[in-house]
Amino acid sequence: MLLAIDIGNTRTKVGLFDGLNLKSSYRLSSVRERTADEYAVLFKGLFEPSKVRAAIIASVVPPVGMELDLMVRRHLGFEPIFVNPVAMNLMPVHVDYPAEVGVDRIVNCYAAKHLYKMPLIVIDFGTATTFDVVSAEGAYEGGAIAAGVELAAEALFEKTALLPRVRLKKPTRDIGKSTRAAMQIGLYEGLLGQIDFIVNRFRAVLGESTRVIATGGLAEEMAQECPLIERADAELSLKGLAMIYRDRVERGSGNA
Repeated sequence: MLLAIDIGNTRTKVGLFDGLNLKSSYRLSSVRERTADEYAVLFKGLFEPSKVRAAIIASVVPPVGMELDLMVRRHLGFEPIFVNPVAMNLMPVHVDYPAEVGVDRIVNCYAAKHLYKMPLIVIDFGTATTFDVVSAEGAYEGGAIAAGVELAAEALFEKTALLPRVRLKKPTRDIGKSTRAAMQIGLYEGLLGQIDFIVNRFRAVLGESTRVIATGGLAEEMAQECPLIERADAELSLKGLAMIYRDRVERGSGNA
């Protein structure tokens, strides 16, 4: 079995694969203080470690990545593969500074280009909301980054004196009749408006046939609310990691 780990700023996604077949997946909090030994105990409660033969990790949180690297070495007995999109030459990256692009964004696009018809826009609803573009030729062309709705909601609570902490919720009214309702409308409808505006802006360059794929925590809900989103794929990053392991480790290919 292959252990795939995608470490994000808020959540760490864990998947177990038999080839490209995802057998099970889990969501953990990305706790920077958690040690390698604590991760080992946690993982033993989720799956049988002795069945794992290889591991691949994508991380945007170095302290968590270091502890999971140590956990795999110490408790599973082998060295994990860390994804480096530039060193691995995963796909052409047509941006000013390729090394600055988050590994999670490239992993998502790597999976999407193999699973869906290009050109593509991949929207990831995470700590940040990212919009990433894959050209018809399969190159990463850049995108946009905005604050995620949970981050925005927390900022409104922390940086103001009177606004409450609210949970993202679909509004029941068009106009907010309370502070909480007004904030929920601003967050929820603001996200939908953001999707519409940015997707249409990108489609003006890429063409109207550009497909839009969503992933991340709000992917399913936003796909139901926004007609521009054609498909929600919550496990896109884990699928990408399994594909990268197959293409770059098992096959040892140069380009896929």
